[in-house]
Formats: sequence, C-alpha cells, structure tokens
Amino acid sequence: MKNSTFFWAQLLILFFILPAEAEWVTINIVVDDVVIGETPVAVAPAGKITDVNGTGIVTLLEPFVLEEKIKRIQKLTKTDESLSIEDLERVGIISVFSERELQLILTIPNDM
Repeated sequence: MKNSTFFWAQLLILFFILPAEAEWVTINIVVDDVVIGETPVAVAPAGKITDVNGTGIVTLLEPFVLEEKIKRIQKLTKTDESLSIEDLERVGIISVFSERELQLILTIPNDM
C-alpha cells in the first residue's frame, strides 16, 4: 500500500510539472484589420499562442516589413521553423490572439 501511494504521488507531481504540449492549428493573420493570409500557430492548452510558423509569417509579412526586420525574423526562426511570440515581439511586432475569431492580430509599427 505504501509503495502504491508513493507511485501515485510521483505521478501527480509529474503531471503538474511537465508542461502540456501546444497544438498546431492554422489561423488567419490580420494586419490593419485585413486578413493577409493564414499560417500555423502553436496554441498552448491554456489558449495562449506560443509560436508561429516562421517561414509562413515571413512570407505574409514581407510586403509590410523592412527587409532588415525580415532577415532578423528569419535568424530567430528555429530549425523546426517555429518562431516564438516573444521573438516576434523582440523584432517589434506585437500580437494579440483573438480566440473568438481564431485570428492572430499583428500590430506593426510605422518605422518597420
């Protein structure tokens, strides 16, 4: 009995320590209230977007963003083609996920 209690306690600890994986879904990307296309994004179980597909977002942003910023985004994109939302914000692009419309709304500063 003592061993089984210990086992269940360990399992419970692991359940709360190990983060659940994000699920990749394809959603619309919006700039200036216009849908500019769609790309896969990683949505964590809590409903927060953690990553975007780097190649997809670069393709969509090229008409709106200076070439130097595009190159910086490409450098920040990982080998699995994911780009964290934090890295996107480091470049200066702010994102807000609308769960209601299933859209990622991007705010791009004028100087980009």
